[in-house]
Amino acid sequence: MQGTDLAKLIFYIVTPFVIFQGALKADLDNGVALTLPVTIYIFCSILCFLFYYLGGKIWANNPQRNLIALSAGSANTGFIGLPVAIAVTNNDPNLIGLYISGMLGISLYENSIGFYMVSKGEQTPKEALSRIAKLPIIYAFIAGSLLNYFGLEIADIPKSVMDLLNYIQGCYFTIGTLVIGIALGQVDKLTIDKKFLGMAFLSKFVAWPLLTMAFILLDRAFFHIYEPDVHMAMKMLSIAPIATNTVTMSLLFKIHPEKAATTVLLAAFFALVYMPLMVGLFII
Repeated sequence: MQGTDLAKLIFYIVTPFVIFQGALKADLDNGVALTLPVTIYIFCSILCFLFYYLGGKIWANNPQRNLIALSAGSANTGFIGLPVAIAVTNNDPNLIGLYISGMLGISLYENSIGFYMVSKGEQTPKEALSRIAKLPIIYAFIAGSLLNYFGLEIADIPKSVMDLLNYIQGCYFTIGTLVIGIALGQVDKLTIDKKFLGMAFLSKFVAWPLLTMAFILLDRAFFHIYEPDVHMAMKMLSIAPIATNTVTMSLLFKIHPEKAATTVLLAAFFALVYMPLMVGLFII
């Protein structure tokens, strides 16, 4: 099986089941699980445009600027972030449901503004909307939310079905790890670019948590949009490392894949220290 086959398996089959299960478990009584993807999408877009601007100060007419913009708004919330979220929350159904709702916002960003940015305008807004409309995760989220809204309880679902969903979630982590390795294996060599590495780390490990914390403080003081559970889910989303999708896009558009692969690999190693530290200081 090729890396592209694994990626398609995750994108079209495994991830929709994970999203469906998350939407089914989330608390929809106050509608926050439905608005959270929109909020996270806005966060992603803000960071994308911010680092596109900052990248222009370093690479005026270099496509690395576009790749940094994509990377700034995306995150490895699935393969790496979700297992951490499950461990931190003791697999709390509502918190994991909220976390997965936020994952949907990041995926929508990656397949719309993020893709448009890294493709350097090759995709029209109409094509971007068409691309989003074809995402299976959207329909999985809608189906799970509707069943949840109309009162379907986890206890009402046959045990065999829930076992299947749990097995698929475990499969998601395993195959996701394989995809990371295969994506890195497609690159002939690893190259450290200090400027690219610095900008990527700044966007993911500094800007994301700062933006999230600023919003949470404002929400607590003035807006009162979200409850503490949602704030916790947002914090967990904000500490996920750089997305593997950065390597995939760099290969697709031939934007220094060796630099992207090195950055993603170093970010994954850095996350081994960074994420537990942030969980202790920032979340628990």
